[in-house]
Amino acid sequence: MVSSKVKISSSNPKNFEDILDKTGGFGLFQLLILSILLSLDFPSAWIGLIPIFIGRAPDYWECNGVVVDANNTCNCNGTLSAPYPFTSIVGEWSLVCSTSWASDFITSIQMVGCLVGALLSSQIADW
Repeated sequence: MVSSKVKISSSNPKNFEDILDKTGGFGLFQLLILSILLSLDFPSAWIGLIPIFIGRAPDYWECNGVVVDANNTCNCNGTLSAPYPFTSIVGEWSLVCSTSWASDFITSIQMVGCLVGALLSSQIADW
């Protein structure tokens, strides 16, 4: 009868799993190191996600005390303000009509900066 298990030579590991098993496996220390290293990625993720949250336009605006739909904000001839609990750069700086492109442009510039920074830092790291 032939055994279905393949015996691995203890002196010559064949792949990474064999090396990991030979050195003691994935234990508590490896889990701790992995958790510490992965926790450093959270600030990087927020840098990429913040423009999505702070660049959101409100669904409606207030023009001289009258509620106006977001599509009709260009027709407002008075003071345009975002509803009270809503805060974003669109509401703070009134990025509507002719300046509505600014929020998306800021996000694009940030992403280009991340791309250039990643390319430059990888080249500097290999230098």
